[in-house]
Amino acid sequence: NRPLVINRKLCKELSKCKGNMKKSIAIVGQGFVGGSLTTVFSERGFDVYAYDKAGKYVNGALSSHGDPVAGYPGSIAELIGDNENGGTPGFSNVYFVCLPTPMREDGSADLSIVESALQELASIPGERIAVVKSTVPPGSTEKWNKKYEGTGLHVIFNPEFLTEANAVEDFNNQTRIILGGPRKGTTKLKTLYSKVFPKATIVKTDSTYAEMVKYVTNSFLATKVSFANEMYEICEGLDVCLLYTSPSPRDRQKSR
Repeated sequence: NRPLVINRKLCKELSKCKGNMKKSIAIVGQGFVGGSLTTVFSERGFDVYAYDKAGKYVNGALSSHGDPVAGYPGSIAELIGDNENGGTPGFSNVYFVCLPTPMREDGSADLSIVESALQELASIPGERIAVVKSTVPPGSTEKWNKKYEGTGLHVIFNPEFLTEANAVEDFNNQTRIILGGPRKGTTKLKTLYSKVFPKATIVKTDSTYAEMVKYVTNSFLATKVSFANEMYEICEGLDVCLLYTSPSPRDRQKSR
């Protein structure tokens, strides 16, 4: 299942042919999280505009060495310019930010890649929503909203609960969606998600709460893995064969 990524000119032609305007979103980053969003939203009737610095997933093809591909945005600024102010019919001004937050040597999260993208989104005048899917320390989204107050950029934290091996399936089958941030932004995002996942429970809350939900979930799953490994070591020492079946991603989400 290749993500559907289409450019502005093609979108206009499709809209004319269909006689109506489809809802459109933008996704920054096309790793396993961004790629999953691109696939699922496009399969469910959205036009998706993607930008990836590494050149991943352009109509299912890879750009060598991250070089811009003709007809597709070469920067976030170009992504904004192509789609806003009437450039794309039905564009929602919603940008999903799906970028890595690698661990530094001291164990802290390196937020520089995400912050660079947010800075670009805020640098161009206009109202838009940045939906951060990346795992970030609690308090980060609140800090960003204070930093960009008055710029027109509203930051929402929307944690993902995906496994890399089954990311598309996990995203397709999610039953609970957490939205943390300013009420105006979470309300708009809830409306958007309701069209894609009409049966899912959508929770609007503050951003720090949403960020903590992600940390607690990750920590709990890591604890279960550590516990299972310890039990394995004990069973090995006792020459006991004990089978343990881990819950599926869908079951894990139902339990939250």
